[in-house]
Amino acid sequence: MKTSGNFFSHILSILVLTFISGHTQADEVVTGPLKGDLFVNWGWNRAWYSNSDIHFKGEYYNFVLSDVVAHDRQTPLSWEVYGHLDRLTIPQVNFRAGYFLTDHYYVSGGFDHMKYVVSEGQTVPINGEIHEPQSVFNGVYSDTSMVLKWTFLRFEHTNGLNYINVAVGRQDHLRTFHVPLVKTLDVRIGEAVGFGILRPKSDVKLMRYREYDHYHIAGYGIDLKAALQVTFGKHFFLSCEAKGGYINMPDIRTTEFESDRASQHFVYIQTNFNFGVIFNLYKQKQKTG
Repeated sequence: MKTSGNFFSHILSILVLTFISGHTQADEVVTGPLKGDLFVNWGWNRAWYSNSDIHFKGEYYNFVLSDVVAHDRQTPLSWEVYGHLDRLTIPQVNFRAGYFLTDHYYVSGGFDHMKYVVSEGQTVPINGEIHEPQSVFNGVYSDTSMVLKWTFLRFEHTNGLNYINVAVGRQDHLRTFHVPLVKTLDVRIGEAVGFGILRPKSDVKLMRYREYDHYHIAGYGIDLKAALQVTFGKHFFLSCEAKGGYINMPDIRTTEFESDRASQHFVYIQTNFNFGVIFNLYKQKQKTG
């Protein structure tokens, strides 16, 4: 989505300009300790997926579609969607909460609500066999070309490709600036490694079967992340993240019949823009005590 891409570009430009602005004065002193701090952030993501082989297996069929192309699904930027609390999970979003064990290392948990859509109209190789009663798709296939139209297959994880994960990360201070209004602007870099489960709500329409779209734990994922974070004052921050990972889903529900399954695995690249708050409950109690 062009609107989303421009949005992220503008945010990155703002962060860079803030960092090099001649109107700020750099403070070489590292900011206060992070140990004991809690943080919560919310944001939006954009994802790109590698091609994957998808294996479909049921009572009357067993076949593999190879090198299937898929894309994410961006929700157009509008106040009606992004500005209402009851519609927060319609776009591709992220949520995370974490705790600093030391001044550098933290643990966190959260979810990435991504969306995955097999591109309609593409031609892919199919291998295997279909023996559906009175089906036009019956036959034995060996590297046969198959056009992915809705009459044969619609395959999406659009509500969504839900990656529920925990992570261990590190943050390091870069520089602190004195700026008007917020007094200090703290720039940090970070990295993290995470792992978790995939609980997609897959929207699948396969041949003559009814559409199936229920939540199901389908597999697992691992990820690596790098981040640039800017904290305004003491408690509010923005972060831009680059994330890459591997997803393996060997147990995807496809139809109303329990025995019908699909499996796939792929890698992905994700960019995230988040805003959040950071605070220390223990320090707050000391101040008010």
